[in-house]
Amino acid sequence: MLRLRDEIAQLRLGPVELASFAQRAQTLIDRGDLDAARNALAEGRAAAHQLREQSSRYEADFLAREAEIDGLQLAYRAAAAKYSEAAALVAGFDPEKRWQLMNNHASELYRQGDEFGDNDALLQAIAALRGVLTENTRERVPLDWAMTQNNLGNALQKLGEREIGTARLEEAVAAYRAALEEYTRERVPFDWAMTQNNLGNALRLIGERKSGTTHLEEAATAFRAALAEFNREWVPLRWAGTQYNLGIALAILSERKSDTVLLKEAVEAFRATLAERTRERVPLQWAETQRSLGNALRILGQRETGAACFLEAVAAYHSALTEFTLERVPVDWAMTQHNLGNALLNLGERRGSDTALLQEAAVAYRASLLVDSYFSDRTRAVLAHLEAFLAQRGAL
Repeated sequence: MLRLRDEIAQLRLGPVELASFAQRAQTLIDRGDLDAARNALAEGRAAAHQLREQSSRYEADFLAREAEIDGLQLAYRAAAAKYSEAAALVAGFDPEKRWQLMNNHASELYRQGDEFGDNDALLQAIAALRGVLTENTRERVPLDWAMTQNNLGNALQKLGEREIGTARLEEAVAAYRAALEEYTRERVPFDWAMTQNNLGNALRLIGERKSGTTHLEEAATAFRAALAEFNREWVPLRWAGTQYNLGIALAILSERKSDTVLLKEAVEAFRATLAERTRERVPLQWAETQRSLGNALRILGQRETGAACFLEAVAAYHSALTEFTLERVPVDWAMTQHNLGNALLNLGERRGSDTALLQEAAVAYRASLLVDSYFSDRTRAVLAHLEAFLAQRGAL
């Protein structure tokens, strides 16, 4: 009994929130009321357990705030590790908070993979998200489950873009389709539209890598579905981005099917994009859209008589080059110079081998060769043929 008194006395030296339970237990023991003393100690144990949970919650919150700062400083791996540690601290008593922290953990790994080309980080993000899905099931938390499926699709799509084949992209499509089982238009229209857009991108990438038109047609359907909810007034840049995605899918589809109507729809989608994706607001995206518009107009010009489409294509490429500069984005600059050369060559030929236009085309081709780009070999071949023709005309 004396040893028990001494041990309880030690408890009185603990946190002030618990000392009163120890004091009460000691008083009850002195009175010989052991049952009541046991109850007092049990109450103290419960209070200590609550304090432990509270302390763990605070520790997790401090870690999460540290992780946010790491993320702001682009230290994404450090941030991911802290979110994971924070999630472990609350695992036993707060599953909702753990889910949020584990999603943050995966998000930081995704950012590391996306921004630094770190494929191992993307694989870790995929593994983390799949782990979350085993805990937060569709039956228990359907919307959280759908959000995680969408995030999983994003990580798989990003990795799939960098790999050959379509296996990861097809996994991404499956994840997006799963998300849409709970992200319905009636229930969460914005999330439904966002996931439709993501699904469209994955399907388009598969369509680019595979023959046929099925995936591209499904991609266009998904983008059009997203546009049914992405209101231009409410989310102008998301609306514009989806219009752009639709334009890309339609342009590729039009080539596969030799369908001029689809190509004209692609041109209209790119023009719609430029209504919100302006040079002042997003200069590089504006330039990218101008180039894509130029590409579609040049192909349209090849299918139609007259020079109007070629002239518009040249204007679009010149616009793109005001932001796609050699110093800023050399590969994009070179690619656009090559495309400009193509449009000027088409226009010059349409106008009866107009040497002034063909000389401009040669200038653009030469410019593009300043950068070792995907088009370099093709450009050299076209330029050699063009220079030989100009030399014959005495216009070189």
